[in-house]
Amino acid sequence: MRIRMVVVVIAGILVSGCATTHFGGGPQLPANARIVGGGLSISWTASTKGTVILVEANSGKIIRTQSLNEGDTFDFDPVATENIALLNSMFGGPGPHDNETLMVLPKDTHFVLYFVPETTTER
Repeated sequence: MRIRMVVVVIAGILVSGCATTHFGGGPQLPANARIVGGGLSISWTASTKGTVILVEANSGKIIRTQSLNEGDTFDFDPVATENIALLNSMFGGPGPHDNETLMVLPKDTHFVLYFVPETTTER
C-alpha cells in the first residue's frame, strides 16, 4: 500500500509539471516546447513551421527566438560576431569599448534549443 501511494504522488508531480517548462527564476515556455538541440554551437533544421527559443539553461535567460518555416535552419555560435555583444551584455562580459572579439561566458554555460510547432485550427 505504501509503495502504491509513493507511485501515485510521483505520477501526480510529473503530470502537474508538464503544463510548462520553467527554469528557476527564468522563463516559462509553452507546454508544447520540445528540446531539439543544445550545447555551445547549435545548428538545427525545422521539420515543420514553428518557433525556436534559445535558452541558457543555468541562468534561464532567453537568448533568442526565431520563427522558422519547414526546412529552415537555425544556427547559433556564441563566438559569431553578431552574438558577441548580445551575450557579453547578458552575462557581464567586456563592454562595447573592449575588443569586439573578446567573449566572456560563465564556465558552466549550456544553451538549450526548444522548438514550438505552429498549431493550426480547423475552420
